[in-house]
Amino acid sequence: ISIEIDEGITSIGSNEFCLCSNLTSLSIPNSISTIYGGAFYKCGKLTGKFVIPDGMTSIGSDTFYGCGKLAGEVVIPNSVTSIGDGAFQNCKGITSLTIPAIIDFNFNTSFSGCTSISHFKLTGTGNMPNYAMNTYRYTPWYISSNAGTEISIEIDEGITSIGSNEFCVCGNLTEISIPASVTTIYASSFEGCRNLAKVYFGGSKAQWNQVAVESGDGPLSRAEIVFNSSGSIESGSLGALTWTFHHGTREIT
Repeated sequence: ISIEIDEGITSIGSNEFCLCSNLTSLSIPNSISTIYGGAFYKCGKLTGKFVIPDGMTSIGSDTFYGCGKLAGEVVIPNSVTSIGDGAFQNCKGITSLTIPAIIDFNFNTSFSGCTSISHFKLTGTGNMPNYAMNTYRYTPWYISSNAGTEISIEIDEGITSIGSNEFCVCGNLTEISIPASVTTIYASSFEGCRNLAKVYFGGSKAQWNQVAVESGDGPLSRAEIVFNSSGSIESGSLGALTWTFHHGTREIT
């Protein structure tokens, strides 16, 4: 079966379509602001790219729990400020996730078991959350990386800081894009990111040198730093890294 919800409906009730095992497609209007807990719990045949409409503010606990065929890309807009425990738990078909960077995953199991996400786009403005030791293990990038999936992360322009322990022990993080709006990278954000090979920075070498990088972020100094084209050749060093930036390319020699 397929379900299309008309514009004008503002919420989807708790357990509304729970265990609808033959639900295969779903259309949610922009008027929906809240999906309550368990609304699509174990709708195991729900498939395809899933875009949460702009204007939605919260996704309840266990909303899409066990929707194992929800595959490909999931896009969550910046209007969403809270995602409940287990909201996407065991949605193993998700491979790409766009999500507000300010979402706090401390003790939040919303993406537990989502082990196939290889690309993350973190959107919005402001500061990313800080994590204590071990609470970073709740972040979806840690979960996927720790399962052996090679991951890349793209952070939107407008984010101003990367929180402590943010990407800690993401051993399979290989590339990250950091915007020029980032001015602070807090302690141990990249600790244990042993396979981080490239950092794409949205500004110049001079701007990068102004970013406050706290202790425990050694992998940044071992990665290649790739700058935006600035119309000139820039060269310099960061730790053991020496670079030359060539106009018209994004390569380091």
